Amino acid sequence: MENSIIIKIQEKLKGYRMKNLLLISFYFNQKNEIASKRLRNLSKYLPNYGWNPIVITPHFDNIDTSFNKTELEGVEIIETEYLDMLDRYSSLLKFNKSKKRNLTSSNFNKTVNKSPNNSSDSNMNINNKSINTDSKNDDSTNLKPNPFIQKGIHLAGEIFAYPDGMKYWYKPGFEASENIIKERKIDGILSSSWPITCHKIAKDLSEKYNIPWIGDLRDLWNKNPYVNHNFIRRHFEYKLELKTFKNVSALTVTTPLTKEILSTIHPDKKIYTIENGYEKSEFENIEYHKKSETKLNISYAGKLYEGKRDPEILFEAIEKLSNDGLIDKNKIELNFYGDSGNILEIGEKYHIKNIIKVHGFIDHNDVLKEEKASDILLLISWNNPNERIFIPGKVFEYMALKKPVISIGYKEGCLKDIIDKTNIGFHTDNLKDCMEGLLKYYNEFIENDYKLNYPGNEEVNKYTTENMAFKFAKILDDL
Repeated sequence: MENSIIIKIQEKLKGYRMKNLLLISFYFNQKNEIASKRLRNLSKYLPNYGWNPIVITPHFDNIDTSFNKTELEGVEIIETEYLDMLDRYSSLLKFNKSKKRNLTSSNFNKTVNKSPNNSSDSNMNINNKSINTDSKNDDSTNLKPNPFIQKGIHLAGEIFAYPDGMKYWYKPGFEASENIIKERKIDGILSSSWPITCHKIAKDLSEKYNIPWIGDLRDLWNKNPYVNHNFIRRHFEYKLELKTFKNVSALTVTTPLTKEILSTIHPDKKIYTIENGYEKSEFENIEYHKKSETKLNISYAGKLYEGKRDPEILFEAIEKLSNDGLIDKNKIELNFYGDSGNILEIGEKYHIKNIIKVHGFIDHNDVLKEEKASDILLLISWNNPNERIFIPGKVFEYMALKKPVISIGYKEGCLKDIIDKTNIGFHTDNLKDCMEGLLKYYNEFIENDYKLNYPGNEEVNKYTTENMAFKFAKILDDL
């Protein structure tokens, strides 16, 4: 249905003047960041619906920008100068390199209890640099952090990194945007956070030049369960959010539950849910090789966040089904790509260590190949009520790969809802459901000559990045 609507819109646009959209985002050029992917793909497809994006973003010398730039031909990307807060203050205070290394985003930019959730991108390093704290050649890594120094750094962050550590991008970002507005007719502005500085730039431009403006919150600003400021900072953050979005034309978020929460802060605003999605072209030419002709291969790729992502339910399910004679555990292979954590210890506890293979970190392109070669893809999220408002970016990758999914995490919320809606697999927080779901997959695999059918329905097609851009275009057209 939506594809036919898209075609009709494109036909109507023939001969019409393209409208110009000023897109203000700190993240755009980073290869694998979910924030950058969301905005790059938005820029790629918006011209199909009558909107010409002009991107304002900082320039960085030391990030991986090896994405497929040919897909963005025709998109105007203006990179501004940028001096991050750590560089600014370390220069003023003449910090040496080892001292600066300790000023991480989580304790200088804002207080964050990091979510092990792929959808959340508000916890990025504020200077976009790889700060190596694991070097074996660095004796400082063997020193335990001084709690008084850490407390001082945190306090400094609460004061100086307000509203965020990228606040010194305001001036170059605003000036570059203003130059474009003076040169061309701009029909709309879209700013995307994190950081909040993007919205501050957009707000001032919108009010000065009377241009409609959409604020895209990839994560909540206030009421984010993984951001814990002191009560003074919370007070000022809340007041600033109300002031910043006082005259915004519309707000967008990435999950239905974050929309509900945001509506309590801005009850008079138009708020829309526009989920992330998968880019079809990224998955079209993945090399395929089946891992094993006779084993049910289950793969997980990603971090385990010190045990917050816990596969123990699956391990116990395999052991119990095996003990009950319902499966042959030796016909199952568990593959883990990323940090191993205590995976092998848990495997030994449930007597399945011999079917676990830990591969370590590999390139993302290789991850996609290994996932494509698997029979089942494992998705693990934190079994914590805070997780209910998030949808991990990994789930869209799994949709594109068209493989059955086993998802383990909190019992309810946006992740479970989207898995149920698309029927790509099952989501559980308990042993009973995990055993039932796994047994169903196992029996189908054996009975279907060592193959599994993809269970996803037509709803999966609604979560492409092209459809995401279509939703943004509809909002822009209505402003």
